Amino acid sequence: MRQGHAAAARAAPDGERFQKWEPVAGLDAGPARLVELRDDADGLALTIAFDEPLPRSLHVAFATPLAHRRSSFEVFIRIWSMEVPHPWYTVENSRWIRWLHEESFGQFASASLAHYVITTARDFIEVLAAEAPAVRWLDR
Repeated sequence: MRQGHAAAARAAPDGERFQKWEPVAGLDAGPARLVELRDDADGLALTIAFDEPLPRSLHVAFATPLAHRRSSFEVFIRIWSMEVPHPWYTVENSRWIRWLHEESFGQFASASLAHYVITTARDFIEVLAAEAPAVRWLDR
């Protein structure tokens, strides 16, 4: 089950829909930076720092992610040319999930996977997971 507030989705020509994702209240749309990305036996953990309006950090923990990838913004020209107006969102009708099902011969078809996207000033982080992450402010 997905957490957070949903807003109107923006559709890409290939049918992907970018849905705003607000996993916690007070999520700033201002500049953010990735402080830590840790992938270990406990899952995938991200620490994202925000400097405005007040310095604080957000901890995002995926207990059992199926896949993740991190890229620089220069790689995703197609998405940003669509002017997706928010830094955190989910992708519905995801090409990545379709690709995963094809590559795995449908091994994960029964899993209700979600495609999460977290962006920072330099990074584009994507996660495929069947369970929503635990998200909490560290500096509150």
